[in-house]
Amino acid sequence: MPKEDVARIINSLHFSCKIVAHEGVPEKVSRDPKDDPLLADAAQAGVDYIVTGDKNLLVLACYKNIPIVAPGLLAKIDSAFEE
Repeated sequence: MPKEDVARIINSLHFSCKIVAHEGVPEKVSRDPKDDPLLADAAQAGVDYIVTGDKNLLVLACYKNIPIVAPGLLAKIDSAFEE
């Protein structure tokens, strides 16, 4: 992904971020246990999507009604992310 696109995405996310206190991992979910805290934090924060290139997360497709999508698919499923 071009650096300019990354910078634009980071700038737009900066205004919609929510900081949550990590409360721990209630269950084993991902094939990679290091991903479970991310899933727990995303659920606690009430995020709309988890956007990742991590295959261990993408294979889940969804966690607690949160779609897990690759970066290139986000604009296709949510028009708010179109250029």
